[in-house]
Amino acid sequence: MCKGADSGALTQKFRWRRSPSGMTMGVLFLTVVLGVSFCGPAGAQPVVEPPEASQQDGTQLGANAKRVLFDIPPQPLGTSLTYFADRAGVELLFPSELVVGKTSGGLSGSFTREQALNRLLGGTGLVYRFTSSHTVTISKPGHESSVEGAESLDMIVVVAPDTSSGPGYMGTPDWVYEEPAAVSVISSEALERMPVRNTADLFEGVSGVHTANNPQNPAVNVSMRGLIDHNRVASMIDGARQNFQREAHGTTDYVFVDPAMLRTVEIEKSNTSGVGSAGSLGGSVNFRTLGADDIIAPGETFGSELNLTSGDNAYYFTGSGSVAAELSDRVSVLAVLSSRKRGDYKIGENGSIERDNITVNVADGVDHTSLKSYSTLLKVEAKAADHIDLEASWLHFSSDFWYGNGYYINNDKFDNDTVTGKIHWHPNDPMINLKGTVWYNSTYGDQFRPQGQGGRSYGDYAVQYGMDSTGLSLDNTSEFELPWANLSLNYGFEGFVDETDVTSQSLLKDASGSGIPADQQELQNRWFSGYNPVGRRDVLSGFASANFAHEDWLTVSAGLRYDYYELEGVANIVTGTESRYTVAEVCNPGTPLPPEIWAIIFPGVPYPADDVCGPDPYPVTGPTYIQYENVEVKSSGGRLLPTAMLSIKPFDWLQPFVKYSEGYRPPTLSEAVMGGTHVGGGANFYPNPNLKPEHTRTWEIGANIVTDDLWASGDHLRFKGVFFDRTFKNRIILATIPVTHSYTGPVGGYQSPASGIGDFVTGAIVTEGDGYTNVEGVSKTWGVEFEAGYDMGVAYIGGAYTHMEPDTLSVLVTPPKTKVSVDGGVRLFDKKLVIGGRLGYSSEDIRLYKARYRQPAYTKYDLYGSYSFSEKASLSFAVDNLTDIAYVPPLGGELYPAPGRTVTATLRLKF
Repeated sequence: MCKGADSGALTQKFRWRRSPSGMTMGVLFLTVVLGVSFCGPAGAQPVVEPPEASQQDGTQLGANAKRVLFDIPPQPLGTSLTYFADRAGVELLFPSELVVGKTSGGLSGSFTREQALNRLLGGTGLVYRFTSSHTVTISKPGHESSVEGAESLDMIVVVAPDTSSGPGYMGTPDWVYEEPAAVSVISSEALERMPVRNTADLFEGVSGVHTANNPQNPAVNVSMRGLIDHNRVASMIDGARQNFQREAHGTTDYVFVDPAMLRTVEIEKSNTSGVGSAGSLGGSVNFRTLGADDIIAPGETFGSELNLTSGDNAYYFTGSGSVAAELSDRVSVLAVLSSRKRGDYKIGENGSIERDNITVNVADGVDHTSLKSYSTLLKVEAKAADHIDLEASWLHFSSDFWYGNGYYINNDKFDNDTVTGKIHWHPNDPMINLKGTVWYNSTYGDQFRPQGQGGRSYGDYAVQYGMDSTGLSLDNTSEFELPWANLSLNYGFEGFVDETDVTSQSLLKDASGSGIPADQQELQNRWFSGYNPVGRRDVLSGFASANFAHEDWLTVSAGLRYDYYELEGVANIVTGTESRYTVAEVCNPGTPLPPEIWAIIFPGVPYPADDVCGPDPYPVTGPTYIQYENVEVKSSGGRLLPTAMLSIKPFDWLQPFVKYSEGYRPPTLSEAVMGGTHVGGGANFYPNPNLKPEHTRTWEIGANIVTDDLWASGDHLRFKGVFFDRTFKNRIILATIPVTHSYTGPVGGYQSPASGIGDFVTGAIVTEGDGYTNVEGVSKTWGVEFEAGYDMGVAYIGGAYTHMEPDTLSVLVTPPKTKVSVDGGVRLFDKKLVIGGRLGYSSEDIRLYKARYRQPAYTKYDLYGSYSFSEKASLSFAVDNLTDIAYVPPLGGELYPAPGRTVTATLRLKF
């Protein structure tokens, strides 16, 4: 438990009633589920071509993501089908007698799974059909039922490997090294390898990627090649955008997702002409959640899984339970529940950390780093008709944590809900491969702000920040076989709407219990809604791309997208100040001089009468009141954005490529509509409806290497290297800008007798305030990224390297120049025992906005291992920060160093 008052109950008391988001999500989810469960005839046949396992949901990782590269020589049909299943990521079922004596003419080149099967089975008299997303049965025409009813001893079952992992670096699947683009994947193997304290820790080993890792906050904010905040990197869960932001000290973007819900994390480091890039500047991160086939074993109809983790250094508990079932040959369901609890951890004891030139030694734990959260996932997958797949999912995340530092600590409670509905129509027609997604995301945070030990200028406050986002996408792929190439066209659109809401309530009561004065209440409400304004932003994008594949050695693609945006909101701005004065009435007491004497002393001056009353020429100065005004802010714009890619294969194992892309990010509501004043008073904030959208141009030159049986039979070498060069125009930053105020008050600012009573004027005063503005000129960032892995079965080793020369226009968060990660280990006793370790290095944090903690270079070591008692039970351990060093991670929390040595153990059970 963190130190300080327990304000959780108080916060709960002042939780506002939500907008009807919960009802909306429930209606959407149940509507799709009912459609999934009941649409389509009872005897509907399974699909012919399901979605590719290597194609990420909601984003397009290149034009070739749905095609697979095959190199199958002429040989017996059974052997060819085995190779096909391994490469295509499917499970094949067929009676053994079907392939006896039959041969295949082989296959070489890049094909869809349907195209490959058509060629392999050509001339054999056999047909195929997909019976699930990843299962294919092969039979004679008109004898499909015999396949399903055959005895198991007569069946050949070819099981595909888990496509969420592979022989690459940290279990990266093979499709990453076949994609001619800068993509990375956090595999399911990597997710299980090292239990993490926060989701942000998952990205430690990914090249080109950092996170704004605040140990207080369970949310993750990804930095891609130095781009961070304000949706510069598109963050998604199953294709649903996570656009929530909260302006405060530090970074702004919040993505809430529990690692226990994830199958993989797919990372695209530049823009594409496809779904997922609308309104983003330089890449995307898609958190892909579990599916029923991740829990149900091949050949089974039900599965369940239990994961329990605990450790020292305040790593109290992480647990998750999953249940999945195939209700029929058309419908499967999945339910997952997870919970996490952390306490105030200790930093490392080896070495020292300096803060404000003071050596820090936190022996009793870092205060206010505890948190607790829980998460649930419901998913339904079904086949509505012969060639139609449907999916509905509802992911909920709830967290309770502390946020702040020093003499003030806020208690935050966040709820994040993401509902998605998907449809995939893929008839046996090369012109149609249609995918559609509709999604809704709601993120609301309740914050209790106590007055604090240092004494704020206001009392206890409860505030709620929220955003509702709704979006959809629709795209189709058409394929043509030309005499000299295979042509694939992908075209469609996507769009989303963000709507923000902020409410606040003072908990301070005066002696009478009536609360603070109304004018102060209004002022304080502007503190919270000013820099997190209420408004709406619409983003719409249309796109098209063409991909030409000549045999298996040349691929050329070109694309174009048009992004358009509109935003509107109401900014509460300071329009001036009003000085109020109190003018009292005074009476002239007359004079004790007789009139005769007065006439001698003051010749020509009228003799003053007694008791003459009038206004005091010297008024009493009163308080200065801030004048506010609600100003409507509107902005819109659009731009065409091209992409192009060229890749060749001079050798089967080598694929060089070059890619060009452009990114376009419209301003967010907090940037364009910002207003009000700093919480507690101080700086004034002002909107800027004239902000220009940010724009980037990125060149990438890279190469993939995929080769097997290099030094030993059955070994695998995988490599991806990329050099990138990015130019950045119209960067938006928070800066001090000149502002003209109005002034109402006496002439000269002070009333003097000579000016005359009542002579008040309105004038103009030019001062300075804070607002977002564009940086003039063009900045440049360049760097190199490598990821490589070598796996020989009994042992493996891999690594990631990043070196980046960042621009110097970011005043808040600039990542370190160099990042290195090395991971390796051994597999013993028929791979039941795995022992491995990881090295992580980061150069000095060079952010221009200096944190209170110094952030020098460091090297960290981790250890992990697991033992599988059977296919259904395993025990694993992990030691994070093995040497217990004291360090501050790159882009870390301003006031919090990283945890010291932490030992955890995990029990995994499958039923």
